[in-house]
Order: sequence, then C-alpha cells, then structure tokens
Amino acid sequence: MKQCSKCKKSKELSEFYAQKGGKLGKRGACKQCVKEYASLPSTRKRNNAACRAYYQENKDKNRVKRAKRRAALKRALCDCCSSKDYTSFEATRPEGDYHLDHIIPLSKGGKHCLKNFQWLTAFDNRSKKDKIVS
Repeated sequence: MKQCSKCKKSKELSEFYAQKGGKLGKRGACKQCVKEYASLPSTRKRNNAACRAYYQENKDKNRVKRAKRRAALKRALCDCCSSKDYTSFEATRPEGDYHLDHIIPLSKGGKHCLKNFQWLTAFDNRSKKDKIVS
C-alpha cells in the first residue's frame, strides 16, 4: 500500500506508475491523478506548445532522426556512417527548397549512407520518386 501525493488516498502499488527514483520504485501520484492532470486543457496546450517550439528549433536534427528511422525499418542502415556524419551532411544543404535524395532508393535496395545521398530540388525529388537515374 502507498499513499497518493495528490488525492491522499492509500492505494495498491499496481495503481502507481513505475519510476526508478521514487519510493518503492513508483511515482508519487497514482495513475488516476496523473491521467486527470494530463487531460487538463491548460496542461495539454502547454505541452503542445513546448513540442512545437522544440520541433521548430531542431528541424535538422528531427529530419536526420526521421530518415534514420525510415532506413532502419527497411534494414538499410550502413555501418560506416555515424550520427555526426549525417548531421554534418545535413549542414551542407543548399539554400532554397532542397530534399535529401537517395541515389539508389531504399525501396530498390539502396543504403541510407552518405555515399548514396544527394541534394535535389523538391520538384526534382518528387519527380524522381523511387527511380534510379544515372
């Protein structure tokens, strides 16, 4: 049994979320109180605004993360490139509306590797789709 820090009721341990640093390895507030707090409109607005602000400040970082995730799902990651390499390649993006393109598309067996990257204008990249152009 543990007392909730919000509603002050004694509840079973299964009524609390796990937390490494908490007493008995559980959070101070029970699951019901946590859900009620998270569903408050003011909490949701604040969390959404914080997420949008983080996304806007870290667009390049998020772009790299999404590309790596797509490649991992297709089992197309290479072992020779590190995260720093991808980030430094992202920094070479030309001015304007350019997309990162895989020379040999992931769907055709290409790897998510620096050797397989090129910058194309958004129009050219959408026109190319998943074709291999020499």
